[in-house]
Amino acid sequence: MFSQAGNPWSRGVVERVTDSTRTDLWQTKPIEAIENRILPLKDYGIHEIDFANYISKTKNWDKGKLNGLRTTFQIDKYPGEMWLATRVRGYLTEEDSVVIEAIPMFLFTADTTIKNPLLFPDE
Repeated sequence: MFSQAGNPWSRGVVERVTDSTRTDLWQTKPIEAIENRILPLKDYGIHEIDFANYISKTKNWDKGKLNGLRTTFQIDKYPGEMWLATRVRGYLTEEDSVVIEAIPMFLFTADTTIKNPLLFPDE
């Protein structure tokens, strides 16, 4: 059951954003910094496991992959909302402490998708 214990892992969450101009928007941060902004995905008809696999396993974020994520979110049904697709990564340090960090990937509004410029600087 625990044969993978200690290996790094990756999942996904969606943050509700109210201010897209905040200076830390695209910064990697501890999971505790975003816990109060995480959307309950099932309330929006988003399958948590599918989203986690999509955000954590996709390597090439071309237009088709981003549109697939937009379609999954159906954010166009929520005008005025801003959602930040965030990859969550966990790992053990050499001191055996657990680090869980949130890495913002994409900001979605009803009509716009913005990639994290720190992760995708040339796009």
